[in-house]
Amino acid sequence: METGALEAGGPGAETAKILDNLLAALPELGLELDDMVSATIYTTAFDRFPAINEAWEAVFSEGVRPPARTAVGVQALPLGATVEIGFEFYRETA
Repeated sequence: METGALEAGGPGAETAKILDNLLAALPELGLELDDMVSATIYTTAFDRFPAINEAWEAVFSEGVRPPARTAVGVQALPLGATVEIGFEFYRETA
């Protein structure tokens, strides 16, 4: 059941949940992962970036073109989150 609560487990778990939510929403939006051109990762736990990167690499593995990516260390995020990600997509229309 959806509660709106943050994913427990820190930056890696939060990143995995963000990416899972994104993957679930893409079909409804008429987009594919390959339409993503950039992502900006904001984190309050830059010292634990390897956990964020591990979750990222689980999605952007062989056969999936990874978008450009920027990581930014911030002091705080809403709701006490340790990770927030902004995504940009581009899709040509006929």
